[in-house]
Amino acid sequence: NNLYSDVSLIMTPDSATYHQGGTLGFDIDMKNYSPAPRTFYALVDVELPSSSYFALFPPVSLTLGGNQTKHVRINYPLPPAVPLGNYLMRSRIGWPADLWNADTFDFEIVP
Repeated sequence: NNLYSDVSLIMTPDSATYHQGGTLGFDIDMKNYSPAPRTFYALVDVELPSSSYFALFPPVSLTLGGNQTKHVRINYPLPPAVPLGNYLMRSRIGWPADLWNADTFDFEIVP
């Protein structure tokens, strides 16, 4: 998704299926296409099979310099009893009342 064209956001999962007790791995890549610095908040959360949301991390303030790229690697340990089912990972950047960009991916937890 490209809601705010100056800053892109792309999430790339390691897999579409993860095992209980395993590690959920994915990459987040952001790029500021503007020559001017951009400061914003980033949030990563997951929609559970129950349709409720769980924040993996609290919102983080980031600044990307002009034409700067930032790569973030996430390796999140999954509890052995994490519920089986389909999940939606989402990442958003911008300000609380001003979403700049978002990306999502679906994944499944299996035994």
